[in-house]
Amino acid sequence: PASWSVIATSAPLTVSVSAPSSALTLSASTVARGGSLTLSWSGLNPAGATNWMGIYRPGAASQDHGGLWMYVSCSQVASVGRASGSCSFPIPSTLTPGAYEFRMHAPSSWTRILTSAPLTVQ
Repeated sequence: PASWSVIATSAPLTVSVSAPSSALTLSASTVARGGSLTLSWSGLNPAGATNWMGIYRPGAASQDHGGLWMYVSCSQVASVGRASGSCSFPIPSTLTPGAYEFRMHAPSSWTRILTSAPLTVQ
């Protein structure tokens, strides 16, 4: 028969939510000048159309990208926010060889939110 009577009770249930991990990864740790590499990111928060990434010498200020940057739309034109994705990033043949890193910044900001592993440009 139909009834609203409790006939059994389960043990307590705990639900937990973990924040997604964020990462900015490179397809290679070494690249030749004039070549390119793929930047991939995940767990971007906040994710906006104007999140952007650039290549830097370690220790350089965020403003010192030398014009080598792009939005998460893979161009210097903001179009869509993506919490995860990848872009091919060209390395100019005029870039000075040495140690670099890529940085992901918050939307329309100089605030760094992710940093890649080191990159050697040859």
